[in-house]
Amino acid sequence: KAELEVRHLHEKLDYLISRQWQRLAEMQQMQLDAMHELTAAKKVKRATRAVRRKTAKVRVEG
Repeated sequence: KAELEVRHLHEKLDYLISRQWQRLAEMQQMQLDAMHELTAAKKVKRATRAVRRKTAKVRVEG
């Protein structure tokens, strides 16, 4: 009976560890998604800033 209890505990630990790895992978994916969104937003902001500078330069020269 003790062997069955130990086996059951091992199975439970394996399950919990497996779930923990799965949750870690999900959190890492969310972090990557957030980083990609921030990078994309930064690129848009840079492009917008560059267009504004060019527009301002044309107005000053024109």
